[in-house]
Amino acid sequence: MNKNRHIIGELQEFFANNDASKAINSISTIMNSIRIQSKVIGSVKNPNCKFTCLQVLQLLVLFPFFSVKNAANYSSSALCKLFTCDKDMFYRFMNDGNVNWRCIIYSVFRQLYSRVSRKTTAKSDVKCVIIDDTDLPKTGFKTEKIGKVFSHTQMKPILGFKAMFLCFTDGISQSILDFSLHGEEGKRSDKPQGLSKKQANSRYTKERSEDERIAKRSSEYLASKIETAISMLKRSICIFRRIPVQHFR
Repeated sequence: MNKNRHIIGELQEFFANNDASKAINSISTIMNSIRIQSKVIGSVKNPNCKFTCLQVLQLLVLFPFFSVKNAANYSSSALCKLFTCDKDMFYRFMNDGNVNWRCIIYSVFRQLYSRVSRKTTAKSDVKCVIIDDTDLPKTGFKTEKIGKVFSHTQMKPILGFKAMFLCFTDGISQSILDFSLHGEEGKRSDKPQGLSKKQANSRYTKERSEDERIAKRSSEYLASKIETAISMLKRSICIFRRIPVQHFR
């Protein structure tokens, strides 16, 4: 493995020679056309890692297409036979507080939408954004910032997060533009976020530098979802006005 190998291109060549499936070829063709610069990712390559940050990101994107549930399952997957690596490589990347996930999503969206809109024969004058939040239930108390949130589906507090998504649709296709994770303070002062003292102390904690991008994400956790939604809308408007995506943190 070296930094000059192009993962998507190699997969495309492999399937062209070994598989008649048009679906995987279509996926690899589209992904091969998407270019993500290192400065967009924001993270710096670990000196001990044989993969670049971009190569790690490409492999993570491929997980669903190869039935890889998570990084722990990678070693037993067909994808690992082509690109051998350990699960820790993925965990280091995903735990990196400087990875600019917002910038990555917007960059991919701009390229993907541009390509799809040129290819599709169906045309639509509809262009709008959709904002919605949903429950993100969890089962363990050791996750960072985990707490109880009120589920309007179950009509009771549940352990987990509220995930808010901003999507774009043209009436034909739909793509994600932005997302944020939220918690709730809770009504009882003796049980912040609905957790006992023991449960709260069992959560993972880590000191974060204000310069890290994850600090911005962390500040959104207990912020007003309405204010966060407004910020998302402002960013999306900037994208459609073609302001460089690198400006976003």
